[in-house]
Amino acid sequence: MWKHEFKLWDRVVLSCQRGWLNVRQQTPVRRWLSSSVSDASRRGALACVLLLAAASVQAQNVGDRVSLIERDVEVKSGNNVVDEVGRGQSFTVQEVQGEWIRINSRHPGWILKRQVIPTNQAVGHFTRAIQADPHHACLYFARANAWTQAGEHDNAIDDYTKCIRLRHTPLDCDFTNRGQVFLCKQEYEMAIADFSDALRLDVGPKSRSIDYSNRGRAFHGLGKYEKAISDFSDSIRLDPEATGPYEGRAWSYAVIGEFGKALADCEKEISLNSKNSGGYVARAYVLNQQGQFGPALADYAEAIRLDPKNAANYNLRAWLLATCPQSDYRDGARAVEDAKRACELSHWKDRNNLDTLAAACAEAGNFQQAVQWQTKALSMNVGKDREDYAMRLELYHEGKPYRDIPKNKRA
Repeated sequence: MWKHEFKLWDRVVLSCQRGWLNVRQQTPVRRWLSSSVSDASRRGALACVLLLAAASVQAQNVGDRVSLIERDVEVKSGNNVVDEVGRGQSFTVQEVQGEWIRINSRHPGWILKRQVIPTNQAVGHFTRAIQADPHHACLYFARANAWTQAGEHDNAIDDYTKCIRLRHTPLDCDFTNRGQVFLCKQEYEMAIADFSDALRLDVGPKSRSIDYSNRGRAFHGLGKYEKAISDFSDSIRLDPEATGPYEGRAWSYAVIGEFGKALADCEKEISLNSKNSGGYVARAYVLNQQGQFGPALADYAEAIRLDPKNAANYNLRAWLLATCPQSDYRDGARAVEDAKRACELSHWKDRNNLDTLAAACAEAGNFQQAVQWQTKALSMNVGKDREDYAMRLELYHEGKPYRDIPKNKRA
């Protein structure tokens, strides 16, 4: 996930609210049935399956976040199966047609409403299943996915680790998904280690594509942009129709000033899935860096329309509204509103969103609040951004707002 140069992208990439986070599904049922588990464990798992099947179908609306309660769900486009997703994974609803919903999976398509529940109910749902069978690794995997969506990263890591210990042989997806949580926590070295372990276990091109894309984001987070671009390119080579790696590579190209290549990747991402906000957000950043603030704001608005419950989309627009060097595009009140919405959606736990809220408060003239939120952001694990955070805090103490100069305008 994402802010001015990498830092702006850091707001997208690491909030764990982004649709591009490529979370993997668990092992297929057939593999579990052939594994050496006890009859009691199988009976317990069967009871859990019955519990999950008992979930009532609830109305879903466009923009809702939903979590899978069934294993090995086929995602369809027409008569074709375009993807397979698993229990505990969470997606945004893009369209609704009768009993079917279109989700923003890696290869977007349609699943049945009865196969999902609202994401905010998923932790309780899988906790009840675990109580029925506390030794079933797959249920910890599913609950870990739910913890991730709830922003409870430490609980998610604990559950993924329990899952790995309970399995006779850990699966690539165990490391992939735990790596994603480390990515959300901006613990990039740990994330790279998990994605590398997953790549050693991967056998299929699509699963390897996912892990290369994820590791590319971790390298980007470390500022190793060439390695990031290499991993994104490997991901695209293995699965050229996948959404996500083009967006990720676009951010890396943009940070090193390769705006033409970045825009090309944004256009490709949008062409693959025009209903996903990621391509628009990446393009908005590139346009912003080129000083095209009006078109950038238009792309942020489209991203929010497509994914109104995505914290990063609000956060990025708030940053531009608060810090744009051209006064015509600044709007402190709207920036505060967007930044607060981003903080609410990320449970007030994302340091980048708090940093943006501080900048918005400063633009609105409320420097006391700006100091308060910037101090809170600085108290979190800011890593290599500490110098920038401290510099902004000093500005707010002096009663000065922050201005983010586009890369192509800097000396």
